[in-house]
Amino acid sequence: MKKITLLFFLLTILAMVAIAQDQLIVFIQKGELVSEDFMNNSYPELEVFANKQKIDVTIVDILEKGAPPEVMLTPMLVFQNERGRSFYKGRYLMLPKIKNFIRTVRRVPQENTIEKAGEHPVWIAGKSITKAKVKLTELSGDLPPDFDQVTFLAEGKKCIKKAFTKFKLKPKQALHRSNRSFYLDFYPHLSADGSFSISMALYSMFNCIDPIYVQY
Repeated sequence: MKKITLLFFLLTILAMVAIAQDQLIVFIQKGELVSEDFMNNSYPELEVFANKQKIDVTIVDILEKGAPPEVMLTPMLVFQNERGRSFYKGRYLMLPKIKNFIRTVRRVPQENTIEKAGEHPVWIAGKSITKAKVKLTELSGDLPPDFDQVTFLAEGKKCIKKAFTKFKLKPKQALHRSNRSFYLDFYPHLSADGSFSISMALYSMFNCIDPIYVQY
């Protein structure tokens, strides 16, 4: 009985020591183009940085070892120490941002907050969840005197969301930091001849200033 108690005590101490160590866990899928690109072009420099910072790095192929529920996309970078666990949400090829992320969460970990999808439609594909943030601006142009912008915006947003095929409204769907999202802005216009037109701009979650796609 004493031996079992001692063994349990030693295992507990080892677990405490392990979590106290600064750790960077890299979740990948071998054979996946994005994961291979990360390992070939980003990981070598990241490994050098981690070694200089005395951070233990572990590579986990989720196809062989699996992954926790929070890991929904690969590559996924997770930093943890005795202060907490944090998930990198930026672009995997931007080494300066990854390094800054590590420096920051090493001292102040991310808050463990879970948000809901709410009014934003989501696309669930396996473990991956993508959120579409839809914005509809007020109708511009030659408007009639009694035009109701409030009703137009409310009904317009409903129509846009109904037009999605893969994205669905799931207000109670939990969203994690590792989920992805994008911004979809619509700009309607009414001409003097009565013709209606609408332009669209699609923005990445990493850049809400420069659109990655526009349709006039």
